[in-house]
Amino acid sequence: MSKIYNSIGSLSTLKLKLKENNINDFTSLNEVIDFYKSYSFYVQKIKNEHKFMIEKEKHELASQLHELHNILELTKIKVKDFLLNEINHYNNQLVKINKEESNSFFSKLIVTIKKWYLKIVLLYKEQNFNKKIKNKTRLLDKNILIKNKRYSFICTHFNKAVEESAQKSLTEIKQKKAIVDNLISYAYGALGEQKVLKKLETLSDDFVVINDFSISLKNPIYNKKKKDYIKSIQIDHLLVGPSGLFIIETKNWNENSLMNLNLHSPVEQIL
Repeated sequence: MSKIYNSIGSLSTLKLKLKENNINDFTSLNEVIDFYKSYSFYVQKIKNEHKFMIEKEKHELASQLHELHNILELTKIKVKDFLLNEINHYNNQLVKINKEESNSFFSKLIVTIKKWYLKIVLLYKEQNFNKKIKNKTRLLDKNILIKNKRYSFICTHFNKAVEESAQKSLTEIKQKKAIVDNLISYAYGALGEQKVLKKLETLSDDFVVINDFSISLKNPIYNKKKKDYIKSIQIDHLLVGPSGLFIIETKNWNENSLMNLNLHSPVEQIL
């Protein structure tokens, strides 16, 4: 088996550019290509996941509202009983004072003041009876109102609720797709280079394969044909062996690619 050095150039570039765009969830080249080909499937998967989430939320809200209403009724009964006991207590105190006999002026004055005080307290408690119950259940009422509003929205606008829930994920996957679209040529290039490398690996131990062989030239070489200067060289696979030195340029093209006259000729690149 031949000796292999360096990573495949297209794959290294692809990994670097994905990292620069904060895309770190692809673990293989096939995953990138699969995402590119099956984008609509992944979009539908997100929609289905959020549809399930909203359906689940709807059932949970219904259960929570039922439980909260029961708690609210029990709380009202407890608060009502407590307030009624208070009122009965002050009423009993008033009845008791009314039965008391006072002979002295001072004693009668004390009794009158106590009666006046108890009547004021009773009046206050009776007039604020419902208000106190409402104050004690305010947080429960608020919680029920919020949950009921959300439940009603889901029931009447289910698709919109799913759309709002999935919006962030759909935006992220759309942005991810735009980035992958720009980098897919590197992915297919890496796939082609991998296939070539597998063939080169089958050569004997006398051969050495250097992937992504690059040189920067201190003194640029003038290219007469292109009328420009060659400042650097990048070779997909440099094969060194007993039979010579081979420069291999890999192109992973389909039938449409072959019809595209704008593509760079691998022959010209090697020359």
